[in-house]
Amino acid sequence: MVIDARKAGRTLLFAVVIMNVIAFAVLAFTDATGRDGGELARLFDVADEGNLTAWASALLLLLAAVLLGIIARASKDAGDPDARSWRLLAWVFVYLSLDEAAALHEILIDPVKSATHVSGPFRFAWVFVAIPLLAILGVVLLGFIRRLPTATRRAFIVAGLVFIAGAVGVEVIGGMLVDRGIEPHGLHRILVSIEELLENVGAALFIGALLTYMRTITARTATLEIT
Repeated sequence: MVIDARKAGRTLLFAVVIMNVIAFAVLAFTDATGRDGGELARLFDVADEGNLTAWASALLLLLAAVLLGIIARASKDAGDPDARSWRLLAWVFVYLSLDEAAALHEILIDPVKSATHVSGPFRFAWVFVAIPLLAILGVVLLGFIRRLPTATRRAFIVAGLVFIAGAVGVEVIGGMLVDRGIEPHGLHRILVSIEELLENVGAALFIGALLTYMRTITARTATLEIT
């Protein structure tokens, strides 16, 4: 099987943007008209679980994990000392995919809030745990990131910043607004829509960067060729 890395990356990014635009349009219509929207609205409700948008988000992250696993295996076979870093990233994305599908991070909200009494930007208390974990992961992978080819490093950083802006940044902003009593109609839906868009775009950009990087790996026994 032959995959055009650039074309696949652009197609995936386009599909992600279109899906999120449709989701926002459906939710905006139901909010503006006051109609229920039925199954169509539920299918595209980014604030809900067990629907098309949740499945697509989890699938994007799982695809990234699979590609990272392939690179990790190829790196190990080639004797690359960074194989462990690729493997670590693969497991990180496995967890992210699981979290997206099962909303595991929400389990942290009540116990962390009870233990720390955080508010404001940390109103959604799982962020209080996520930020230091991201910092630790960044430090652990700093040398690995520096050793990447320049184009790949830049693409990874851009994708990561976009994803984190959605996953953490929007939650921080939402927490500050809610903590100050700023809760206009539809604020939650708007924030969640922006959050999901940034997360999905970040994941799509990362997948595109991985596919492009895989062109540098010489396939020995694999039947997948990246062009």
